[in-house]
Amino acid sequence: PGPAPRRSARPRRGPASGGAATAADRRRRRLVVGLVVVGIYAALAVVAYLPVLPLDNGHVPAAKLNDSVSVAWFLDWVATAIRHGHDPLVSGYMEHPVGVNLAVNQSMPLAGVLGAPVSWLLGPFAAFNLWLRLAFVASAGSMYLALRRLGARAPTAFLGGLLYGFSPFVVGHELISPNFSFAAVPPLLLVVLDDLVRADRWSARRDGLVLGGLVVAQLYLNPELLADCIVAMGAAVLVVVVRRARRDGLPRLVRLGAGVAWAVPVVAVLGAPFAWAYLAGPQRPSGPVVPLHYLVVFRTDLAGLVVPGINQRLGPPGLIALGTSYTGYAINETGVYLGIPLLVLVAYLVVRLRRDRLAVLSALVAGIGLLLSLGPSLVVDNHDTGIWLPWSLFLHVPVLQSAEAIRFVLLTYLGIAVLFTLGLEDLARAAARRFGGRRFGGRRRAPGRISLATITIAGLAAVSLVPLVPRWPYASESTAIPPYFTSRAVRAIPAGAVALTYPYAQPGQV
Repeated sequence: PGPAPRRSARPRRGPASGGAATAADRRRRRLVVGLVVVGIYAALAVVAYLPVLPLDNGHVPAAKLNDSVSVAWFLDWVATAIRHGHDPLVSGYMEHPVGVNLAVNQSMPLAGVLGAPVSWLLGPFAAFNLWLRLAFVASAGSMYLALRRLGARAPTAFLGGLLYGFSPFVVGHELISPNFSFAAVPPLLLVVLDDLVRADRWSARRDGLVLGGLVVAQLYLNPELLADCIVAMGAAVLVVVVRRARRDGLPRLVRLGAGVAWAVPVVAVLGAPFAWAYLAGPQRPSGPVVPLHYLVVFRTDLAGLVVPGINQRLGPPGLIALGTSYTGYAINETGVYLGIPLLVLVAYLVVRLRRDRLAVLSALVAGIGLLLSLGPSLVVDNHDTGIWLPWSLFLHVPVLQSAEAIRFVLLTYLGIAVLFTLGLEDLARAAARRFGGRRFGGRRRAPGRISLATITIAGLAAVSLVPLVPRWPYASESTAIPPYFTSRAVRAIPAGAVALTYPYAQPGQV
């Protein structure tokens, strides 16, 4: 059977006499369920780092201490800049006297602003550790809200949030920093773009203004991820519009254009400071931020989709070592694993839901993200086949030429999470139509017994998601802050003076 129509995201009105109370009850239940879901995500995020707690100022993940310390410094610099009236995007406190342009680094200025109170009260590493946990919660919670907005029920939306927010990609980057693991904006971008493609949801002005706000938020969190989203989602939306051109493509294209037009001034005004610092500010690099020969290593090995890496709990040691080698043993980038069960299920759902517009859009986002993550040429099991791939087109495009191709995999997980949720909803409805109220075993379902629809969801979710179980808890390491810097003696340095610390910061020893 073809896919059944999805349940509307808008609540049905009750009888005139009790409609208001019923709607209020539904909203209250929905809020309570949402809080429970977010609480579960938060509990998992805390467990991932035990025994280190979210506000610990003395420990960080041990995977790549230099990167973690650098990101913690970036976050704390914003708090320092706010307190003393400095420029948050350009600093002379690093690489003095030349200074450093933080817009072209992974500085996350928006996160620094929001986390400033924690930095002031508890220290830089407390803010850093808090953002690591929030990255899990915000990414998974954002996907849950997006799926509920798209009409999914709470159980399936919870699973979709779990798949996206705790995916191997996010788990890998949580070993070092929240720059890419804090991925709360992309699901909301997809929802807004879906609204713009539809002709029956809100106004183009409202969607456009929301789109502009989301773009600005992601710009100040991570411009590389924003560029990835623009490329993958933009291409997917255009394909959907063109695909429906014979029916109503022109009105949809006009509505999409109107929404983008409303978003442009928001981005232009609010994003101007960051754009100036990135493109014209002091100490900006000319050409790629990172040499291209270094970046080309970070691409998806096609075999990595089915071979687990070091961040997965399940798998033979030899196979895990092989999967980790696909990214040059950069364990934070070992996040492309999907597993055979999930790949088979997704392939089936693509065929089953091929007439569903949202499913097609999600599949396109996932497919385009995967294609671009493969890099300039196809690599299979550490063997470069030399087959040309579209990423080669971006090797000399500003911003994108400084991006790592492998990080497009986040968009693959985004599309798969939506498709996975839509598919579970559709299969559950099909099971309910086929078996009615019967429970497992063939008899009618008694009150309180589990239905076959529920068993369908639970079984498929377990088979698909269990191979992705992460290797937790993360190992931690002491920040070893020299006691001088936390003592009164540091106040002996005159205001405005320059202090040279030892050992001197150099590559490999921040």
